[in-house]
This record gives sequence, structure tokens and C-alpha cells, in this order.
Amino acid sequence: MRKWVKAIAVFMAFWLLSGCGSNQTDVAYKPKSVSYITETYNSPAELNIPAEYTKMAESPRMMLFADQKTGRFVLVDKSDGKVWDSNPAWVEDDETNASADMLSQLVVEYSNFTDRLNYAGSYTSAVMYADQGGLSVAKTDHGFRAVYTFMQEGFRIPVEYSIEKDYFEAKIVTADIQRNQDVCITQITLLPFFAAGSETDNGYIYVPDGCGGIIRFNNQKGESSYDQTIYGYDTGRNRKWDYFKSQQAVLPFFGISVNGKSLLTAIHSGAEQARVSAGVPGGDYSGNWVNATFTYHESAPVDIVSRENSSADEIVTFASTAVKQPCFTLRYYPAKDDSYISLAERAREYLITEQGMASKATETDILHFNIYGAFRRMKNSVLGIPYIGTDTATTFIQAEKILKLRDRGKSQICGLHGGRIFQAETHSLQRERSRFTSTVKAVPVLTRILPIW
Repeated sequence: MRKWVKAIAVFMAFWLLSGCGSNQTDVAYKPKSVSYITETYNSPAELNIPAEYTKMAESPRMMLFADQKTGRFVLVDKSDGKVWDSNPAWVEDDETNASADMLSQLVVEYSNFTDRLNYAGSYTSAVMYADQGGLSVAKTDHGFRAVYTFMQEGFRIPVEYSIEKDYFEAKIVTADIQRNQDVCITQITLLPFFAAGSETDNGYIYVPDGCGGIIRFNNQKGESSYDQTIYGYDTGRNRKWDYFKSQQAVLPFFGISVNGKSLLTAIHSGAEQARVSAGVPGGDYSGNWVNATFTYHESAPVDIVSRENSSADEIVTFASTAVKQPCFTLRYYPAKDDSYISLAERAREYLITEQGMASKATETDILHFNIYGAFRRMKNSVLGIPYIGTDTATTFIQAEKILKLRDRGKSQICGLHGGRIFQAETHSLQRERSRFTSTVKAVPVLTRILPIW
């Protein structure tokens, strides 16, 4: 986990849908009812939306307005009047060189099948050429379809934006992507700064690091950014640029909370080709942001070493074909409040109602947690020589006491042991810069713990 990401253990109790014990039964899941505002807004001005924005669609929960000249749009949550911008409203005041990306709905990595990867944002490469066919916007039944033609780069990407009863959907129609034969589109970031928070906003970013991690807004740690591949890295690829240790992202979600209002984002299709990135002010971009990037055409750097020259030359290799995924889809669900639990509950509801996972009912509450045995860190030197020692995180006696808590009430306790008791592996700890890996191995002491579960 990046050094500035705080793991939030409470997510485990809600995100893990299967419990422990044998007294569980499958039951029909009943989503909680939501109270919507019933009045209809007559014009964007009533919501302080610029006059050039046109209403494109409306559902019982949401409204969608768009500027057909720039592709920018706003999503209105009718339950509380919250307005979410596709691109930050304050971006015009941004003084970084990355402001063009912040005005874009797409950021694309591509190559001309050379050793170099290039980047292009839809604002400078398509929207600014709108009068030449760089951008076309057409209204649909539930929203609008925007086609971004990257004039200089030689490719065209269609995106469909729509609203349903309780979510907003953005979808890259990969089946309709067009490109010149000498162009290879490798990765596409969809809505890179949707719902981003400014430096004066309060809130947090949720990232799918392990059981869930929280990044606080404006935390003065912008020199580092979060980047994690959903379901883990492809082990067949070169990971030479992976300098950080993080927990595997096992669920296709991320989210953001801005001034008391929150959005949960589900990677509805293409999660196996996606990665989640996030950052705060102080890095490449101003503001607090989180997004998803999809791999459209696999590429990987390879070092070539010649006999005459011991130094390595790097080349970029490309897969023979693009991924066989008809679309890359993100769904945005407003949460009922700004708590972590609301995001977790909405994620659980999505998994049950949209992905067909079974709901489990038990007579008792279930608490899921990890127990970490020990970790290694650099110790004070001996005779001037530093050494790596082991510090205890949780002793066996402490673990026994935790597991025996179930005897005091009706709650069931489900624990997962991480790391060896006497020899820790690697996982970064924020202050000590020590590391250990979450593992369950054949350590003798575990034979005493496992039967308790």
C-alpha cells in the first residue's frame, strides 16, 4: 500500500458477503428505498449551471446536462441537489501544465508502433478541433453519445453517457473505435477528473487497496500517487516500474466524497483490463481525483542487451491484437451520505443486484478482520552495522483473546492470519517503512488458530 494510504478495516465487515459458520441461508435481497425530490427543474440556471448546457436526460433520481460544443457535462442528484462536474469548474484557474488533461473527458496513451509511448487529451486533440469534426455530440434516449476524433493522432473513440434510475453510466464503445493502421491505442482513461475536489474542498478518496483504503483530501502527500491494477498484475508482464508494494485490488470499485456528498464507482465491464489511479494536490495535477484506465492494446517495455555494449536499450513490444472487450463501462452510484459504510453498502448492493452474488442471512453479526503476526524493519546498528530485525505486531496470546471475543456475545469472529509469527515478509508500514506480505502459510502455530474459525 502506498505510504499515504490508510487501510480502513471497517470495510471488511460489509464487503465480504460470505460469513462463517453453518447457520446461514440464502435470502432475497431487498434494496433500501430512497426518497427522491419530485419537482422538475425548468432550466439549468436554477442549479447554477451555465446557460450553454442543455438538458440531455432525466430519471427519477438524476438529471444530465451537457455542453455540446465541448463535451463537458454535469450530473445532478435530485435527492439532494448535488452537482457533479465532468471536469473541474475551477480548472481554468489551474496553473499546472496538466490543465489540458483536466479539461479532457479522455486521456489516451498511444504509439505509432515505435519505441515511444505518447499521450493525448481529448480537449487539445479533439475538442479544440470541433469545427473540423474533432467532436460530435448526439442526444440519445437516456443521455448523449460523444465521438472524439483525435485529428493529429489518427484515431476516433465514441463514448456514451446515460442515466438510469439510480446511476450514471459512461461507456467507451470499443467495438466502434477507429484508427489508422500505423496507430496503436494502448490505454484509455475515461473521465479522469469527474467529481474531483479542489484544494479548498473537504473529503476523501476511496481506493480498492486490499480491503479498502482512504486517501484524505489535501494531505500534503501529493508527491506520490496511487495506482493499482484491478485483480492484480498480469504475471506475464514486465513489472520493472513497480517500485511500491500494495495490497491486491480484489473488487472493481473506487469512490470519492466531496463536502459531505459521495459517489461510488463500479467498473461494470472491462474490470480485468482496468487499473485505478488517484492523487491529491502537489503532484502532476491540482485537486483531489480518482479515475480508471483501461488497457485496450497490451504493451510492455523490454530491455535488450548487446554483447558489444553492456548497457541495455529499451524497446516497447505490442500484442498482435486489441483486447476482445466490446465496451469499457463505469457506473456511478450516489451514496446516501459521506460515510465509508455507505459506500460499502452500495457496493454490496451492486454485487447482489447487478452481479448475481447471493445474500447470506445469519442469526448473528459477523466480524471479519486480519491478524498480522510480525514485521521486519531496519534496527539500530550493532558495531556500526545496521541489521534487519523482527517486531511483533500481534502475539499468539493476543490472537487467542481476539478470537475468544465471540464467547462474550452472539457475534461470530472470522480471522485471517497474515505474515509468519517469527519471520515476517514484506508490506510497507507508513512510519517504519517496513514491509510484510499477507500470507497464510504452514506455520505450526496456525494449526491452533484454524480450528477456532
